[in-house]
Amino acid sequence: MLPDRITIILAAAGATLTLGEQHPATMALSQASETMDKIDLWHARLAMKTLRRDQREAIAEAVES
Repeated sequence: MLPDRITIILAAAGATLTLGEQHPATMALSQASETMDKIDLWHARLAMKTLRRDQREAIAEAVES
């Protein structure tokens, strides 16, 4: 099941706030939110899995606020 565009956009925004614009995970999420292509979504998912747990939690917290 593919995530919806809003979820990816919010995750990209949260990553920008917590990790910075030039972080590879932020760039992968931004690319995925623009194209919604399966390979870009796969890269974004992989980038999120490589983050530490506290980084993923910080992104989720930034999205919620």
